[in-house]
Amino acid sequence: MLELTRRSLLFGAAGFALSSVAKAALREVDLKLVLAVDVSGSVIEDRWQIQKRGYAHALQSQKVRNNILGGPLGAIAVTLIQWSSRHEQSQVVPWTLLNTPDAIDKLSSTIGRMERQFSNGTAVGAALECSARLIAEAPFQSMHSVIDISGDGFDHDPVVRREKTVPLATIRDEIVGQGITINALPLLGDRIAVPYGTYTNVAEMYEAEAIGGPGNFMVVVENPDRADLFLECLINKLHLEIA
Repeated sequence: MLELTRRSLLFGAAGFALSSVAKAALREVDLKLVLAVDVSGSVIEDRWQIQKRGYAHALQSQKVRNNILGGPLGAIAVTLIQWSSRHEQSQVVPWTLLNTPDAIDKLSSTIGRMERQFSNGTAVGAALECSARLIAEAPFQSMHSVIDISGDGFDHDPVVRREKTVPLATIRDEIVGQGITINALPLLGDRIAVPYGTYTNVAEMYEAEAIGGPGNFMVVVENPDRADLFLECLINKLHLEIA
């Protein structure tokens, strides 16, 4: 039994050493950023096109590019997911290192060409859980990790564990406890006009139950069907997040 214990300790120490070496080998960046884009059924085709072009064009903004390349390490890592119902999240853009203007241009082009994956229910909590997993599995390490989630609907398809619904605020608190900041880009307008609980609009829900962590904030898009307004809000948001 003693010999087995010693072997277990040796294997455990070796595993820890390998884990430490693997972590040390990861590329260091200033920020790990997940762009979580809502493609639920309430996002009509025109609004989807505005979002897609908006993310592509925001990366071309000099304001955003300067922040990406101007940090202590001059590099950030970005991935993009599309999300809808509880079991519908797709990592459309894999983790991408942005450390040169060319890399930023390529990511902008990739986002501009991406196709829509879903158009069903709205599961904000599941989208946040997926985003947090991607951060944990990222082939990068950083002092800061951020989930940037956009959305125009309430959490109508919540996370379920052991046949019990998990409140969105609980999901938020679990993720923030991992050292991750959650910021939001709520999309208003007249398509989601029905109140949800005590909330009269999605911005109220995102503020109360979704955003959290050091320096968290949200930028509200009052009219997401205006391409110029969406782009302006998105540029300001990415500028603040990356800076």
